[in-house]
Amino acid sequence: MENVDWDLLKILNICARHKNFLEAALEAGVLPPAFSKQIKRLEQQVGEELFERINGNACNKFTPAGFDLLKKTLKIEKLILGKID
Repeated sequence: MENVDWDLLKILNICARHKNFLEAALEAGVLPPAFSKQIKRLEQQVGEELFERINGNACNKFTPAGFDLLKKTLKIEKLILGKID
């Protein structure tokens, strides 16, 4: 996993705060179709599915790989913001 776009990684953090992609897309300031495309781009960069799929559509439930990446991005975000020693 090299050269992953930080803006795309922040999507994971946004998704963790909301129960559905519509609310997450609104916080991100984009329409739901654009938000879905960002999720797909992130999954392509990471090389793994990060969200479970229902009928081919991502739902707001992390796969084990997605949850693991979420924990890492939250830690990085805290380091950037100076909230971890």
